[in-house]
Amino acid sequence: MKSLSLFLLLPLVVGKKTRKTKRPGFGMVKLHGGPVTLGGDEKSGSPGTKNVHLQSYQIDTTSVTNQMWRVFVKDTKYVSEAEKYQWSFVFDPLVSEKTREANPEVVDSAKHWRAVQGAYWRRPEGRQGPTLKDRWDYPAVHISKTDAETYCEYYGLRLPTEAEWEFAARGGLGLYPWGKKAMSEDQEGRTRWMMNVFQGGFPDQGVAEDGYLGVAPVRAYEPSAYGVYGMLGNVWEWTQSSFKSQDPKAKHFVLKGGSFVDSVDGAFNHKVTATTRMGNDADSGSI
Repeated sequence: MKSLSLFLLLPLVVGKKTRKTKRPGFGMVKLHGGPVTLGGDEKSGSPGTKNVHLQSYQIDTTSVTNQMWRVFVKDTKYVSEAEKYQWSFVFDPLVSEKTREANPEVVDSAKHWRAVQGAYWRRPEGRQGPTLKDRWDYPAVHISKTDAETYCEYYGLRLPTEAEWEFAARGGLGLYPWGKKAMSEDQEGRTRWMMNVFQGGFPDQGVAEDGYLGVAPVRAYEPSAYGVYGMLGNVWEWTQSSFKSQDPKAKHFVLKGGSFVDSVDGAFNHKVTATTRMGNDADSGSI
């Protein structure tokens, strides 16, 4: 099987535009560069800090949606890698019993990841799962880095570096795009969820206090101080930066932001902050 990983193409940084084709979506914001401090949270996978200097750049205000990806596929007839493999990983609590019976293979060390035949961007839960009706504003999933870069190239764009992504995710405020704490409160003092992460007994006792057990729409939560939506939780996002793995022969790349299977505090899976990171190879993808 392919190595277990996610997920998706991410907010895209402008390069030199080479296409006159109008790209659907919610537009971009310009971020002014300068000296930036990155990292600084051990549970998120970035224990140390480093200082970098960024040039100004533009970034999408949301992840690439199913509708945006559909237009790209219609224009180019592109076939994603998950379609070529004819299967991809799906989070087990999201699939039906019929799908489980037809797809018995799971990851030995993480049985909540099921290898599902026919799972790809248009059928996120597999052939027997629901269609994308009412989910066109959700992020496109089962997308590899290779897929993401092909999309970028068509529109004259590129993936961000890890530093560009993290700077945008911090929103100028700290470890979270909305401030220094993972949770926010409304005017009555009630806890308000700002990102799509897992709540309850992992993996099969999710309570979806944030409104979603699986993937959420790209604008389900409030934007950051920079006007960018959903960079933490929901789905992992690709960057172009290399990831140093334990295998010196492996060529891995950085994914950022965590996903709906991760946690607020790192009690299971990843702790979700602006510094959260992991690495995988360019042809990996899942829900």
